[in-house]
Amino acid sequence: MYFITVSLIVFILKVFFRIEIRGKENIPQQGAFILACNHTSYFDPPILAAGCFFRRLNFLAKEELFRHRLFGWYIRCLGAFPIKREGTDISAVKESIKRLRRGESLVIFPEGGRSKDGVLKQGLPGIALLATREKIPVVPAFIKGASSVLSTGSRSLRLRKICVGFGKPLFFNADDYSSYGEIAGKIMDAIKEVSQHFDDKE
Repeated sequence: MYFITVSLIVFILKVFFRIEIRGKENIPQQGAFILACNHTSYFDPPILAAGCFFRRLNFLAKEELFRHRLFGWYIRCLGAFPIKREGTDISAVKESIKRLRRGESLVIFPEGGRSKDGVLKQGLPGIALLATREKIPVVPAFIKGASSVLSTGSRSLRLRKICVGFGKPLFFNADDYSSYGEIAGKIMDAIKEVSQHFDDKE
């Protein structure tokens, strides 16, 4: 089901949104990794799935999305699992570690939610905990144009060009930093650096 869905997404993104993908060579072809990306639209997860077509992605998604039984079942089939946005969700952390130890990928939006104005927010320390504990690479990513396609509060899509870029994998040793917050800051800096590879043209 995953690759059938993503194949359809790739077709739609290429035909209607002229998707531009940069840095695909930075995505590990095997083994666990964390994909850390900015977040401005509900359209972001399918864009990332299309950009990483040859790797199946797992997504941390807010638990509210799973309340609708059919939709919850469907996104679980696509690799999503719930996380509570308030406090520390131990079950979500355990599930994340479980999947990473199986050599799978994990998509995390370090800002913890969508940025309504598109400006990168401060990264939450949870991503640093996973990266250092499991000693796996973090691939920074940036999506441009998704908020123009599906803005906050909108129920319809607009045909706009979408760009997604992937930076070189980063490795972090907890002993080299004073806190998880500092590592999260480095990850957000890397995401910002990827964003600078795109010009202002849509």
